[in-house]
Amino acid sequence: MRTKRDNQQWMLDLALNMRGRVQNFERDDPETPARAHNYRMLPKMWRKKAEHDEALAKTAEKNGFKMTALEHYDHAVESYRMAQHPIYFDDNPSNFMMPARIKVQYVLLTPEVMSSLVEITETNIQDLYESKMDEYTIPEERKARHILLATSSDMDENAVKQIEEKMVLLQSRLENNPGLFAEMAKEFSDDPGSAELGGDLGFFEKGVMPQKFDDIVFELELGKISPVIRTEYGYHIARVDQINKADVTPISKVREELSAELRKIKLFDEFAVAAENFGDMVYSEYDSLEPVADRFNLTLFESDWISESGNTGNPILDNTKFLSAIFSDSSIQDRRNIEAIEIDTNQLVSARVVSHEKERLVDYSIVKDEIRKYLLNEQASAAAKEQGVSALRSLKDGAKLDLKWSTEETVSILERKGLHPEGLRAVFSADSFDLPSYAGLEADNGKYVIYKIIEVFDGSGEKDGVGQKALSELNSMIGQEQFKSFLAGLRERANVNINENYFNEQ
Repeated sequence: MRTKRDNQQWMLDLALNMRGRVQNFERDDPETPARAHNYRMLPKMWRKKAEHDEALAKTAEKNGFKMTALEHYDHAVESYRMAQHPIYFDDNPSNFMMPARIKVQYVLLTPEVMSSLVEITETNIQDLYESKMDEYTIPEERKARHILLATSSDMDENAVKQIEEKMVLLQSRLENNPGLFAEMAKEFSDDPGSAELGGDLGFFEKGVMPQKFDDIVFELELGKISPVIRTEYGYHIARVDQINKADVTPISKVREELSAELRKIKLFDEFAVAAENFGDMVYSEYDSLEPVADRFNLTLFESDWISESGNTGNPILDNTKFLSAIFSDSSIQDRRNIEAIEIDTNQLVSARVVSHEKERLVDYSIVKDEIRKYLLNEQASAAAKEQGVSALRSLKDGAKLDLKWSTEETVSILERKGLHPEGLRAVFSADSFDLPSYAGLEADNGKYVIYKIIEVFDGSGEKDGVGQKALSELNSMIGQEQFKSFLAGLRERANVNINENYFNEQ
């Protein structure tokens, strides 16, 4: 028979308030009764044990054996607490549901897995090499000098004629003495970029200079003086100083590069055809993936258990389109192959469900430790708050309690010394005229903090209006940080041991 939670809670509350009872929230998990073949038997069995220990405690107390009584009371409380765990499990099934999950077989089609279907011939390589000849050809370069006598559109015919005649004379002198070219370029050339360099234009390919200039210079013999050349810039004389002949990268040096490029092209061509056949095949052979795996020489993968949320760490199994398809009713109920899904560029996957588990309640044995920790946290927090509120009330009534206070700190809005804004608000809300005054705060981590205000001051030493001013500034800071301090003396007085690691995980 299931023991009602409210009755058990009543018994637990009774035990928690037993006079002189020592409460320890860090007891080891008592051994589960051997006769409990079902977790629903546990509340009744733990209750009987608690009642037995409580009776022993009362007998020992009656006979004056206080330490023995305290020990039995402690065991009784622990048993009452253990009775709550399976009841909490039954009362909160949504907290302990294991989502539906499946195991799947799947195949993945990519261009890379089809490499065995691609054949590269020497003819293929030669054809690609010839089609890319421009990329592998280093064009001829020439290093030349020139002298420019510039003309412009606003010159009259006589002026242009004079420049032409002057250039003819210069050309004649240079033909007789080519070694004077640099010197004469510095003296006569109108090209500001090259004149100071003796007319040096550096290396250039054909097509860089004006066409008429190019045509003559790239036909000119090494060291020879060109005839006078007319361009849109004026009149030129040129001399070729160096020639770097055109060169072609031999096919032997780029064979691997060409082969890799061809393989990539053919892989994607083959993939485009295979992708269509792949999609048709997983549909037509809907009850198995082995035919498509054999056809394309694909690996048939099998997953571990996966849920609809994914989170497996495998990008294929975690793909939202894949999860939506594989968890569809037709996929689960009919065990049909899902349609080919493109999970990434040039990546197709198909899968089928091989095992399925519906959403279900997990076994109590799996989560009982989790439940124990959660309820211990709740009970510890409730005990800390109850005793903290009680201590705060006593202090405000003038009682002298033997508490171990933390080190004195002077705090302000600008210097909070680690206090949460809510803590500051509690401090500045306290009475500032009858000191010492006290304030309390239930922290987010289940702890209870008491503050002792021993002095209030501002820059002038006056108390009036300080609290209200501070409170006004504090209102915008609430809820931004986690509060981290706890009153060590209160915990010692309450005799409660708290699992700090568990709180830190929350």
